[in-house]
Amino acid sequence: MFERQITKINTLILVLVALSVPVLFFVIIYGLAGGTSEYYYLISISYVGVFLFGIKTFFNPRFIIGTIIFSSLILLGFSLDSLYWESHNDELCKEVKENPSCTESQYGFSCKNTDGGSSHVSKSICN
Repeated sequence: MFERQITKINTLILVLVALSVPVLFFVIIYGLAGGTSEYYYLISISYVGVFLFGIKTFFNPRFIIGTIIFSSLILLGFSLDSLYWESHNDELCKEVKENPSCTESQYGFSCKNTDGGSSHVSKSICN
């Protein structure tokens, strides 16, 4: 009864995921090397799950549940990564603003380290 609608939804999900693979391949590779690699493990495993369940759904429409769950996990992984970096940047800005060795300029914050070096935090991070 709903097999036609399920097939259309499944095809749409598979097409969207397949079209995003060339770009997201590099995003996932760089993400796995970064500070939030656990989210990118979730995303990459979910991509595989979407493809496997998407193909199975063509033969048995009951597997659409797996396709939808894995698609949701992809979105969850990207959302968690975004939340992490927003929180991280807020903490960094708070730390830099409270540090007496840091001065604010039109480009951001410049800080003098105790070992004679310096660091810079971009203005775009601290909004």
